[in-house]
Amino acid sequence: MAETELSERRRLPRSTHPRLDRLLEEAERRYAERPDVRIRIPDPRTWDFWFWFSWHSRKEYPELRPLQFPLPPPHLIHRVVGEQATEESFVDGGIWDWRRMYLTLREGGFEFDRGARVLDFGCGCGRILRHFARYAATCSFSGTDVDDVAVAWCRENLDFATFETLPKRPPSAFADGTFDAVFAFSVFSHLPEALHRAWLEDLHRVTKPGAVVVVTVQGLRVLEKMIARDLPYDVPTAGELRRDLDRIHAEGFAFYPYAGMKFGDRENQRFYDAWDFDQYGTTFILDRYFRSRWTDLFHVVSWNPAPDDWQDYVVLRRLPGPSPRRP
Repeated sequence: MAETELSERRRLPRSTHPRLDRLLEEAERRYAERPDVRIRIPDPRTWDFWFWFSWHSRKEYPELRPLQFPLPPPHLIHRVVGEQATEESFVDGGIWDWRRMYLTLREGGFEFDRGARVLDFGCGCGRILRHFARYAATCSFSGTDVDDVAVAWCRENLDFATFETLPKRPPSAFADGTFDAVFAFSVFSHLPEALHRAWLEDLHRVTKPGAVVVVTVQGLRVLEKMIARDLPYDVPTAGELRRDLDRIHAEGFAFYPYAGMKFGDRENQRFYDAWDFDQYGTTFILDRYFRSRWTDLFHVVSWNPAPDDWQDYVVLRRLPGPSPRRP
């Protein structure tokens, strides 16, 4: 086969988004210039190459930064990952969590190259979703969050996806049976029992039968680490967790509401001062709970406990049948 034909066959799929397409062209150029990468990754269309390029492009090729999607302002970065975060840690952490979410969706049977509609439930300012842009030629992406400021920023800057503001309680604005896949990173880690159940029912409503849904939950590893570090400002404290440990193991679920959140940034402080902290806090969900309480809505495909030494990944498949209707 002629080299030109091979090159054409290995081109990264183009989208209808000029910024993204220019970045894809530059990725191909870097691939052609790097024999070491070509030896390790024979086909640039694979996920492995996009992960390599995403991780190394900002570090090895800073001249490409203007082609990449903009970064959120500091207060939005701090809102989702804490005031200790920098732009670099925001990007690096997003790439790493995107990597895990991509692999877990694939584990559930979702294929990004076949064309489908994908929802980032709790997208914030696009920390993870931005890295899925590589698949914009074959998938339609949407993001939703209760943070209307973050949603507005995403709508203006991440043009490969569409965005909707999420109400504090269901239902969402999406039509029944809209999505083929949903992922939710660190959303159910913060919701009380009744509200988390209501949102699960809404995810059942907005997904198609057989859709893949991946959610992260705080399980035993997070419990262990929070007890071990014994920090006085944690909610809950290590002492509370030691006191409640038998109950958490027995019931498989525990919710500890935040008393409030303190930020040095005034805009973020105003944002969180308006929150109802009876409905937001630290939540632990063990496998015995979701295997018994979620199975009327979803089949539990797999459970990956703390693959990155923090949250667990639960892979679900949407069961057929009508969704529960709430009054």
